[in-house]
Amino acid sequence: MEPTKLQRWIDLVALLAAHRFPVAKEHIWRELPAYARGLDGSEQEQAAVRRMFERDKDELRSMGVPIETVASPVRSGLDDAPRYRLPRGFYLPPLRLVEDANDADGENRLASIRRGPVPGAENVTSEEAARALGGLRELATLPGFPMAHHAESALRKLSFDLQPGGLGEPPVQYAPSAEAERASRMVAQLCNALSRKKRLVFRYRAMTRAGELERRVRPYGLLFEVGRWYLVAYDEARQDMRVFRVGRMSSATVNRKSPGTPDFKIPSTFDLSDYANRKAWEVGSEDAEEDATLRFDFPCAQWADRNGHGLLLEEQEDGSQLRRFRVRNRHRLVRWALGLAGQARVASPDGLREELHEAASAVARLHEDD
Repeated sequence: MEPTKLQRWIDLVALLAAHRFPVAKEHIWRELPAYARGLDGSEQEQAAVRRMFERDKDELRSMGVPIETVASPVRSGLDDAPRYRLPRGFYLPPLRLVEDANDADGENRLASIRRGPVPGAENVTSEEAARALGGLRELATLPGFPMAHHAESALRKLSFDLQPGGLGEPPVQYAPSAEAERASRMVAQLCNALSRKKRLVFRYRAMTRAGELERRVRPYGLLFEVGRWYLVAYDEARQDMRVFRVGRMSSATVNRKSPGTPDFKIPSTFDLSDYANRKAWEVGSEDAEEDATLRFDFPCAQWADRNGHGLLLEEQEDGSQLRRFRVRNRHRLVRWALGLAGQARVASPDGLREELHEAASAVARLHEDD
């Protein structure tokens, strides 16, 4: 899907804000998808990219985004092209609540709200704030809404600036989980095994079966993703690499024999980054790898495209999309698709489609009336 003008503007501002020093336009073009698509094309396509960049830059400036043009810091004669930056301290203005002139209860209900506009801030009335926060709360808890986590993120940011204590019952922003507490205790033990390269034995509760099983592994690395810890290790019984969620581990024991001698060597081919940012269905044995295609309804298709879920194969006039996935764990893909509340359906293979249908039927049976 071709990025919209708004997305190009956001991407350009985000890239410049992330760089401390001026950025060459060639680097900008390579980093932003909207521009990079035309760099390897014909001369006409490359010229179109240059014109698009100049238009975007000028339009952002006209809206008050102070993109500065500066000379190259290296005057070698080889790279004298101008570079671009945002001034230090550039940020979006904070939000401030101001008293609504039409609010008769303002004195009692909003005693902590500033009585007038604050220079340099985006001033918001209590009514506007209540509507925005209320709407985001509804979206964040709307069953099957594909952008619920985006609404949660926006709610946290608005709540930080607006301090909605005077607008009614404040939302719960954070609640510690039992899994997080277990994982925090386990991580120190895992780090000890990793640093000394000692074998590890623990009990593990997998998603696909009831009860716990004993695992004997060689720990290779730890990952922290989406608020959870994961252990990447070589499973000696299965003779293959596995990724374990630390919160599902218990009774971990580090090999105490020869404490000053490593039990194993980590292969030179191992790279922890290969396991980062992987989806749940991408984690598993290479022998189980297969292609699967899912059809997404609009607007869930836009959400899948924006978040890089699968590879786009085709798009219909109604906005639905057919996307291809590389799968090593069918069960986890089924659970993920089930959470999209019918907005994603398996097109192939047939066996995976049947698994999704069976899983949906099982959930429906649990909610049937007596």
